Amino acid sequence: MARGIVDAVVTRALCALWAVALISCASWREPPDEAEATTSTTTAVASAASSGGARPAIPDSASIPVAGSPSRGRENALVTLVVFSDFECPYCQQLARSLASVADRFPEDVRIVFKHTPLSRHPHARLAAEAAMAAHAQGKFWEYHDVLFEQQERLERADLERYAEQLQLDMARFRADLDAHTHRATVDRDVALSRVLGVSSTPSMFANGTIIRGAKPIDHIQRVIGRVLSHARTITPRERVYAEMTAHPQPPDPQDMPEPPDPEFDRDAVHAIGLNGAPARGAAATTALVTMVVFSDFECGYCARLEPTLAELLRRHRNELRILFRHAPGSRHTHAIDAANFAEEARAQRGDVGFFAANDVLFAHQDELDRNDLLEYARELRLDLSRVNLAIAQQTHRPAIDRDTQLARQFGVDGTPTTFINGRRVLGARPIEEFEAAIQRALTDARAQVQQGVAITDVYERLTSSGSTRPVFRQGPAQVRVAHFLVMHVGSSRVPEGVTRTREQALARAQRAVAELRGGRPFVDIVREYSDEPGAGERGGDLGQVRRGMMVGAFEEAAFGLQVNETSGIVETEFGFHVIRRSE
Repeated sequence: MARGIVDAVVTRALCALWAVALISCASWREPPDEAEATTSTTTAVASAASSGGARPAIPDSASIPVAGSPSRGRENALVTLVVFSDFECPYCQQLARSLASVADRFPEDVRIVFKHTPLSRHPHARLAAEAAMAAHAQGKFWEYHDVLFEQQERLERADLERYAEQLQLDMARFRADLDAHTHRATVDRDVALSRVLGVSSTPSMFANGTIIRGAKPIDHIQRVIGRVLSHARTITPRERVYAEMTAHPQPPDPQDMPEPPDPEFDRDAVHAIGLNGAPARGAAATTALVTMVVFSDFECGYCARLEPTLAELLRRHRNELRILFRHAPGSRHTHAIDAANFAEEARAQRGDVGFFAANDVLFAHQDELDRNDLLEYARELRLDLSRVNLAIAQQTHRPAIDRDTQLARQFGVDGTPTTFINGRRVLGARPIEEFEAAIQRALTDARAQVQQGVAITDVYERLTSSGSTRPVFRQGPAQVRVAHFLVMHVGSSRVPEGVTRTREQALARAQRAVAELRGGRPFVDIVREYSDEPGAGERGGDLGQVRRGMMVGAFEEAAFGLQVNETSGIVETEFGFHVIRRSE
């Protein structure tokens, strides 16, 4: 479908679905081009042909277009289930497993269409989406889709290429597509459509336009589909079903009404987390101005991603940064407790140096953590094998692990990794720039204490002694409605092709736009002229309801700091220069 047609369709969709509230809740947790036809689509067409062509194909919808998107099931099915998903979202993984039952339950009457909605807080989701579309271009989207969800914690570029090789894709073509971002525009169009439809989190689904929020139980999904299907069978002629029902969708199930969003942690709050008993590395307690407590899990892929960041931070701040490890093994990680016992036994035999030697080995071999593997690692580290075997078998160090786990619960740690830097929380395996900014803030606070005569060994206690002993949540609105425009430059994250301006030129352009705003020019006109974000002009820059924790930090702080109808100044993020307007 041509770009102009899709953009026009998205604009019409905004009008058609204006009155429908379509926001679901899915936060981050650990335990938040035209493509060629896929093999499954080809099979569906062949199936229709074999039935004598009794059922004509169902025309597309202007409200929720599906042409060109990966689909599975009969093209002439009465119900089209459009799934907006993110390959790095654990709730989407859960839903993907459930949808196989939908295909089995409604083999003749439901087709499933996949749309991409990679969230900005998932660093690997967008490239994974482009890789999936590169597989789609070679007829293997659903096979690749299944592998991505099975290997959700391993989505680096090298992983994406390895999965493509396993599926015997044309690797020269696949790599060229990723290098050139051939399918970025397709992903961007899906994202633009999701915003028009009010999708602010994943997964979200539409059964002929009727919303299903989140990874609902399969019986709920089937119940909604059954209700939609019953109505679809009353519409004649049959070809009008999808277009008519998406333009006038049935009301959502009461269970799909929007729920209040979960409260978000206050990033500025200081927490009084004790340090006793935790293994430490980095600077000595006598010189460390910054103490970082990391709640981690040896079987968590996100924790493994954090390790290189921690190593680099220790290199940069070798005399100022001390890192302590606390256990928070996830219940879905079957080897995490044994691995934690192994690491604690290494510490019992070799001290903190032994613990972190075990830490490095465990994170380097996350796919090989059964008992025989752990004993092999013990041999490599020259530990006493009989003591290691006994510690794992009898869970000798379980009391220490359980104390850490209880501490994690006390402070609201519900995902790993969670880090506290001089008492301030950082969620997830964030980019190193975010950790560096947090460390610089902590250094400023610590140096101020030293200038007041506080001994370095007492700085952490002084900064955290009056901190909270429970999680602290943000005050104020949990979500706001905002619009924005974005001026990008060479070097911006996800910069579209054709943008060649430098950072300085982009800043000057943003400043001109702000001057025009202050001169009284309407915000929507500024968006159409100045925004580099695909689809922004057609929707007037409207992002819909933005939840706390869903956007990059600088954008979020600006958006939630505005009054209704107030416009921010220029806000810089990795994506370029933003100007944000809060509308309600």
